[in-house]
Amino acid sequence: MRHPRPRGQNMVLLALTMLFLALMVTMTIGLGLRIRQKHELQNLADAAAYSNAVMTARAFNNMAAINRLEVSYWVAQSADQSLISWTGYAHAMANAANNAALGLARLPPCNPRLTPAKKRELGKFASDVRSYIMADLRGPRGAPWIDADRAAGKESLGIQGQIGGLREELYALRGTFYDRVRSQQLTQQIVALSQQSDVSVVDSPPALGRPTGAAGVSMREVDCDFSEPGPVRLDGADPSGSGLCLRATWSTNMLSAAMGTRGHDFLTSRPQLPSKVAQRLTEIAARYPVVSLVIGGKAGSAYWDLGMNHGAMPSSSARAWGDDHGSLTVSAAGCSQNMAVSALVMSTDLVDRSDKHDWSPHLAGDVENQEDLFHTMGDCTPYCPSVWVQTVGFQPKDSEGDVWGQPKSLVALQRDLTMKTFPWELHFSFPFSATGQAGEWDGRGRKLHTRVGNGTTISQQAALATGIAYYHRRDHWDEFPNLLNPFWRATLAPIDVDDRLQDVGTALAGDEHRWQRDAFRALSNAGYQGLH
Repeated sequence: MRHPRPRGQNMVLLALTMLFLALMVTMTIGLGLRIRQKHELQNLADAAAYSNAVMTARAFNNMAAINRLEVSYWVAQSADQSLISWTGYAHAMANAANNAALGLARLPPCNPRLTPAKKRELGKFASDVRSYIMADLRGPRGAPWIDADRAAGKESLGIQGQIGGLREELYALRGTFYDRVRSQQLTQQIVALSQQSDVSVVDSPPALGRPTGAAGVSMREVDCDFSEPGPVRLDGADPSGSGLCLRATWSTNMLSAAMGTRGHDFLTSRPQLPSKVAQRLTEIAARYPVVSLVIGGKAGSAYWDLGMNHGAMPSSSARAWGDDHGSLTVSAAGCSQNMAVSALVMSTDLVDRSDKHDWSPHLAGDVENQEDLFHTMGDCTPYCPSVWVQTVGFQPKDSEGDVWGQPKSLVALQRDLTMKTFPWELHFSFPFSATGQAGEWDGRGRKLHTRVGNGTTISQQAALATGIAYYHRRDHWDEFPNLLNPFWRATLAPIDVDDRLQDVGTALAGDEHRWQRDAFRALSNAGYQGLH
């Protein structure tokens, strides 16, 4: 026969049961809240990372549009300078006809062979050509011709001013973008907006913080800041990494874009003569049967001379935006006088004062090789002399491990769990015997009380997220990232998308995140793919 348990024992068991149930309820609520807070924090980090990647892609697309507009101005300027050179060539061609006729009449070996009548015809031909030059071409010192040349030079300089304005706009855009990346401004705004809501006590968001290491990673990604020697960086350092650089490989890209955009054969390779001048010279020669006039081969182009010695740092003195060259021959009584005919417009930067609009041959009285600053370009520092003004370009990295230099935007958010307490976060000691050591219950989730945990602080909840701005043009997967085409896009990516898992340690710097770094490293080394 069983004896009933004393009433006192039943009350103790009931109290212990109720305590156990209360602990289980508070534990369930606490764990559920922590999981919810972690998901909310991760979603917030993902939203911030994606938004930063979108901001980067939009900034790069805006820069690409400005750069493309600069290229269009370069092409317009090439046409302008090319026409200046071409008109100079027309003047030089008429000069060559005059000088060749005078040379035949005055110089051996043709002078003794020519009868006085033929010399007179040659003299009249030369006189008619000179009259045509002075009356119609307004040279060699004619004010209208010189004024027209200077007006064309001023127009070219005006185009250069438009390019300079675009450059300043590009610099301003880059500066604003850098400030926002460096200060994590967009992340701050997203965090602030997430806390502007009226919710219950349970759902009210705790304080959020931003580990500052993520800003450094994001800045490294967009600025070509590496220790190896290389192109000049925006702030004057000497890196060779990828990102936004001052010039970097941009001069080559810009040259290719400009050369490919010229299009019209008058700019790329013009064999045609200035037809009105050639026709007029032929008509003058037709008046004198003894005179035979042959206008020889003609070649010319815009942007570069034949050697294409323009680039980031031209080494030759023939820095010609437009060049024209050919030949002209005057014959009489079996004698011939051949003249080389050429013209060019040479213009570089404000530092180089050798700019000129020159043609050859000259008439007596022409001012040769005159400095003409109306054709001057803008500032080129530090790459002088040059025809290119400073600008910003994207320098890719020839490495798949660095995702070809495409920048990732790292966001690290933390939640300080000590900033707000809840009623179910219990922390107490409960002795189960009069002589034994009291057991500790900590439902706040701020420290690890196990022997392994050894009191490690876990009150800083952290979340990492990575967005990436990537370049893609449909059907052009092999095209390297650049700032000439606005095809930058944004997406979320794993944090080790560029094989730099060490960025986790950079983003979670400080002793308060030591256990998080260690946990991440241990899970990663064990092959856990959920981290990536």
